[in-house]
Amino acid sequence: MKKINFKRAISILLLIVCMATHVFPCYASESYPEEDIASEYVNINYSDCTIAKIGTNKINATCILRGKKSAESVEIYMYIQKKQGASWVNVKTVHATGTTSASAVGTIKAVSGATYRVKAIISVTLDNLLESDIIYSSTLKAD
Repeated sequence: MKKINFKRAISILLLIVCMATHVFPCYASESYPEEDIASEYVNINYSDCTIAKIGTNKINATCILRGKKSAESVEIYMYIQKKQGASWVNVKTVHATGTTSASAVGTIKAVSGATYRVKAIISVTLDNLLESDIIYSSTLKAD
C-alpha cells in the first residue's frame, strides 16, 4: 500500500484554497457592479446642507435644492437640531418652496459646548411623481 506524504497533501490543499479564494472577488464584482452615487436621484439635480459658526454665539444653517428644469415644484423642510444625550432635538424649523430650486436659511443663538447639525427633508415633484430624501450636514460644536 502506498504511503501518503503529509506535507504534499497539505500543500495541495492550500493550493486549492488559494485558487478558490481568488475566484470569489471576480464573481462579486460581476454580481454587484459599482453604482455612481450621483445617479441615485431621478429628479433631484443637486442638494446640500451646511452649518457654520457666525460670530461668537450664532450658528447659520443653509440647505439648497435644485430639481430638473422641468420640475413642477421643489420643497425643503430644514431642521436645525441640537444633540441632547443620544438623540437630536429640533431647535428651529425653516420651510422653503420653489418651482425648480429652493434654499432655506436659518440662524440660531448657540449654547456653548452644545453640538448642532442640520437635517432636511427635500422633495421634487415632476410629472405628478414625488421624489424625496432626508439629508444631513456635518455636526458642529459651539464654542
